[in-house]
Amino acid sequence: ITDDASYKVKREVKRVRKNKEIDINSCLQILMDVTSQMLEPKAPTGLAARVALLSCMWSSSAVYTQPAHWCWAAGQLIAVTGAAHAPLTQYSAAGRALLLALSDCMCVLDGFEGLQELSTVHQKLLKSLSSSYAPLRQAALQGCLLQLTGKAHHLANVHNAPNPFHELVSQLNVAVKQYLAPNTKISLYEQCLYWTVLFTLIELGHPELINMAVDFVLTNPRHYCIDLVVKGITTTIRQQVLPKDLKKSIIERLLENMRVYSEHHAIQILMVHLFSADNKLLSPKLTSDVSNMDPDILMNSMERITLLYKVLRQSREKESKRIITTSLKYFLRETLPPAATLSRVVIEFLECCKESEKIKIEIASDRDRWIDCAVMNAEIVFEVFQTSITQDQLPVLSGWIFEALCHLLNGKVTPHLLPYCLQTLLVSASSNQFIRHVSPLCYHILRLGFLKSGEVSQNWSVFSDFLKTDSGMQFSDKRLLCVVSLKSNFTGSQIERLKELCNSNECLSELASCLT
Repeated sequence: ITDDASYKVKREVKRVRKNKEIDINSCLQILMDVTSQMLEPKAPTGLAARVALLSCMWSSSAVYTQPAHWCWAAGQLIAVTGAAHAPLTQYSAAGRALLLALSDCMCVLDGFEGLQELSTVHQKLLKSLSSSYAPLRQAALQGCLLQLTGKAHHLANVHNAPNPFHELVSQLNVAVKQYLAPNTKISLYEQCLYWTVLFTLIELGHPELINMAVDFVLTNPRHYCIDLVVKGITTTIRQQVLPKDLKKSIIERLLENMRVYSEHHAIQILMVHLFSADNKLLSPKLTSDVSNMDPDILMNSMERITLLYKVLRQSREKESKRIITTSLKYFLRETLPPAATLSRVVIEFLECCKESEKIKIEIASDRDRWIDCAVMNAEIVFEVFQTSITQDQLPVLSGWIFEALCHLLNGKVTPHLLPYCLQTLLVSASSNQFIRHVSPLCYHILRLGFLKSGEVSQNWSVFSDFLKTDSGMQFSDKRLLCVVSLKSNFTGSQIERLKELCNSNECLSELASCLT
């Protein structure tokens, strides 16, 4: 068996090497000669064979390398459209192959001297769009796409230039609105072609058509074409072809209704929107003081942070939260000084903790989603402090956090959760690199704190005995809190602020004993 397998491998390698020596031009010349003879009006070639030859001409155009090849193909196709070939052109399958081949030639030989007959291709495409034969309509759409992505795109960028494709674009604009309307009875393949045409028209100066795509995403979230439409929306956003107000309105609509359709698609659109901005907005020259920043860049950065926090609270999938959290860390690190964002991220963290505590422990609730959100907010707080270390601003941020410690924590979270939140903030503000390395452990302890401090719903019935909500913090976690407080190189005034917080909260009595 081994010898037989080896022989087969050698034979296959030999065949591949032999095929590499094939002369493509010679094969094309043979094909051209045979096709010319068989397409003669008086040749004894059957109707099916003539249709196959037209399809072969369209397929073989992918390997045309010389102008002579294209001129030959155009000449043959123009001859086929004559009166001598009337029985052939009346056959729908032949019309489809002929239209595809003519569209290919039109893109390459448009304006070529001696081939003015190709100018009628536009009329053939427009006429075929309303055909009752679906393959012919689909061929017309493919031909239109070739025209739009070729010469039309070039002329659309030339101001005051006469555009011979204006009628084609106008007719396609009407056809797109007609065939992409709700409950239109066309095949899925044809719908995909129309969506491709729609996004091409948007690139050519019809941005209002993007509203059709947005409406489709919101009303048909499980449609077969939904991935294609979302891909078109993201590509349009990335290419920066939409007016600023229109782009802002569609992003708001898509994010406000993100529960209506796939959250994965919503996050994909959001990420493209945020990261397709100008480089000066994505990686501006950072300054330690907000007053030295460009006002436009500052406002744009703040809007991005607000938008990401809003989507983070609405997201339900953990993967989506992780993507948003990573993006937030990037923008906070690269676009804004830490001193300008610390109060915002700390307040967002505590507000998320507060919302998590309000939700009872039930069989099916949003509590786990909010706990994930709170833990990821804790990571964002740590990232801001980490950025301040690289910019030598940690003493400033640590001073602010201790001055506002009592105001931030007293009354904002319950006594059951307060030690866990305090530990998270102290580890983030620590200047001891070894303590900072235990931040992942603190996130785990914070998650356990939520599970211990939750209020149990009455819906558990006899199973309520299995839920033990021990409100107290474990000894090992209390010991870690004391170590963080004593070994983080906090100043004397910062320790005094921490003592004030401990004295006003009974749950921190062990920490108060360690500090005295």
